Amino acid sequence: MKYFVTIIFISLFILGCSRGTFPERVDFGSVVVTESDGPVFIISGYGTLQDDENPVIKAGLQLFRTNLVFRTDQEDEYSANVNIRYEIFRLESNEVSERIKSVSERKRISGQPDDVLINHTSEKWSRIFEVQPGLYRLVISVTDQASNKTIARNKTVFVPGGAPAFNGISDISLFGISNSTTDKTHLSTYDVPESYDYLRFSFHTNFELDSGEYAVHMRIVEFEADNEPARRLTDPNLPSSSLKNRGIHYGISTVVKGSEYSDTVQNGLNHHEYIFEITKRSNYRFEVFITDKGRPSHKNAHNFSARDFAVRSENFPLIGTPFEMAEPLAYIMTNRQYRELMSIQNPDSLLTAVETFWVTNIGSKEKAREVMAMYYNKVVSANLQFSNFKEGWKTDMGMVFILFGQPWNIDYSTQNIRWTYGYDRRDSDFNFIFVRTRKGDPRFPFDNWVVRRSTNFHTVTYRRVQDWLSGYVLGRRHPY
Repeated sequence: MKYFVTIIFISLFILGCSRGTFPERVDFGSVVVTESDGPVFIISGYGTLQDDENPVIKAGLQLFRTNLVFRTDQEDEYSANVNIRYEIFRLESNEVSERIKSVSERKRISGQPDDVLINHTSEKWSRIFEVQPGLYRLVISVTDQASNKTIARNKTVFVPGGAPAFNGISDISLFGISNSTTDKTHLSTYDVPESYDYLRFSFHTNFELDSGEYAVHMRIVEFEADNEPARRLTDPNLPSSSLKNRGIHYGISTVVKGSEYSDTVQNGLNHHEYIFEITKRSNYRFEVFITDKGRPSHKNAHNFSARDFAVRSENFPLIGTPFEMAEPLAYIMTNRQYRELMSIQNPDSLLTAVETFWVTNIGSKEKAREVMAMYYNKVVSANLQFSNFKEGWKTDMGMVFILFGQPWNIDYSTQNIRWTYGYDRRDSDFNFIFVRTRKGDPRFPFDNWVVRRSTNFHTVTYRRVQDWLSGYVLGRRHPY
C-alpha cells in the first residue's frame, strides 16, 4: 500500500471564486435528529487498518440526555439505563447480504432530571470490530429501559485492505487534532468544534486501469452563507435572490488560499491524508477529484467526492460563554438594546449585562434564573432540532420555537410547513407558514425554510416578548 501525506498550514485569504463541476457525492456528516420521544444520539463509523494492518470498523456513539427517563435507585440516586446494540451487515452492490456482527451492552447514566432539561449533555462510547475488507452497513440501536423506546441509526462504511472493493474514491473520514495531545477524534457530524487546532481528512483511492498515471487533487473551498440571527417576524419579506432566502450559496465557492495539493499515484490501493488548520468559523467543503496526470482541472475529473463541514463554537450545541448567552437575546430585545449589548467586549462585563437585563425586567433574581434556564434550554433545543448551514437558534424555525414553544399542530405540503399555536388553523395571528426556498439534494443537502413574515404578527409577538420579560412565561406556556 502506498501512503501520501501532506500538512497544509492555511491562512484564509481569497484566491478566487469558481464555478464548474460539482461533486458526484457529498458527505455532510450525521445530524442530530430529535424525536418526539425516544433516545437522541449520533453514530459514527469508519473503516481503517490497525497498526498490525488488520482491517477494522471503529464505531462510535454520542448519546444526548435529551428525552431519557431518569429514575431513583435504591440509594435514592437518579439515573437512566439504556441498552445499546451494535450490528454490522455485509453489503454487496449496496444490498445487505448478511449480518456478521451483533453485540449488546447496557449503560447507566447518572444525573439529576432538572440538570438534564437545562443542559442537554451527552455521553460518548466506542467499539472496534475486526472485519474483512469490503463494504458494510453499521446499525446502532439505543433503547431507553424506562420508557422502552428504541431508536436506530445506520451508516455505510468502507473498510480498506486486501482486494479493493471499489474503484475511485472511498468515503472521507474526518478527525479533529489538538496541539496539546496526540489523540485524534473521529468527527461524524457536519458541525466541527473550533477547539481543535487542525482537521485531518483521510481517504483511499483505487485504480484498476491497464496503464497511465493519475493525480489526486485536494482543496478546501468556503461558501458564503447567512450566519445572522433570524429577522423579526414583522420585517419585510425579502426577494428570492437574497442570501437570507438562499441560506447558503453553493453555486459559487471561494478556494481557500494555500489549500490546494496534489498526489501522483498509480494503479492499486492508495491512502491519502490532508490536514487543514482551523482559523475561523465558516461553512467549508473538502474536495477530492482524480484526473490524468498533467491535467489538474476539476473539469477533467474522472471522480469527484467531498466532505462538507462547518466550524462552530467549541460548546455547540450547548451554551458555554457570555457571548453565547448574549447572542440569542436578539429575539426579545429592541434593536438598540441588542447593539449596545453586543458592543461589550469584556466577557465578565458582558455576563453582568446579560444577568442585569433579565433581573431588571423580571424583578426577582430567583424568578429570573428560572426564566433564563427556560429560555436557554429552548436555544439548545433549537440547535439540536433545526441546525443546518447555521446554528439552529438562528434559523426562522428556531426563532419561532424559542419564542412560542412547540407548535400544537404541524401541517406539511410540498413547499410549505405550517405551525399552529391554538385550535383555529385559520387564525393568522397563531399560524406560521414556512416556505422552502431551496430544496436539498445529495450534493447540496440542506433545505432552507423561511417564515412568511407579516406586520400582522406585531401584536402576538409583542405580547409573547412581554411574557418572557415579565417572567409570565413560566405559567403561560403558549401565546393565547
